[in-house]
Amino acid sequence: MEFGATYPTNAEPLFGYKKSDNWKGSFGELIDGKKNLPNYSLDHTKLPKWKRIIIKKNREFYTRYRKQIDPVLSEIKKLNVSSHQKLEWNILNGDREIKNYIVQFRGSGVRVKQKDYFPALVTIPSQVPVIEKNNQYRYLSPEEGAKIQSLNGIELPKNKNQCYKALGNAVNALILQNIFFELLATQAK
Repeated sequence: MEFGATYPTNAEPLFGYKKSDNWKGSFGELIDGKKNLPNYSLDHTKLPKWKRIIIKKNREFYTRYRKQIDPVLSEIKKLNVSSHQKLEWNILNGDREIKNYIVQFRGSGVRVKQKDYFPALVTIPSQVPVIEKNNQYRYLSPEEGAKIQSLNGIELPKNKNQCYKALGNAVNALILQNIFFELLATQAK
């Protein structure tokens, strides 16, 4: 979430503002150079259009629900996790119950997707998708990650972080098998 940010999203460069410019960044704090700019804006001289749209929607969300968000904002800030800076709600026509979707904490923000689309497994264990079942939230297990990669029954490392890294670097075995057979069929012709 932008939480009160006002910096222009279509400016070049995004950083270099002085406190006297009165532009606000993370948690509505004045920007000074790169200080207080959300981390997802630091690697750009100009934000891509899709990111500007997400930021605009997040700012509208904050404005609409500010009365509910502001009382817990100091607690969110204490977490010191930049993922709480942007919400990517990738649900077009679904209900607004987050428990009905897959949640993934990413470096760029919190991403919410339909349950029929699974986000890519990545090598960073802190970005393991969160799922809900019977009102209990939990991380995707390594075994479930192996099934998503069509690696059912594979022996996984004992260390969960190593499991998620291995699965994040893996290629879906079924897709790889289909490509392999297609290549064989093409060569046989």
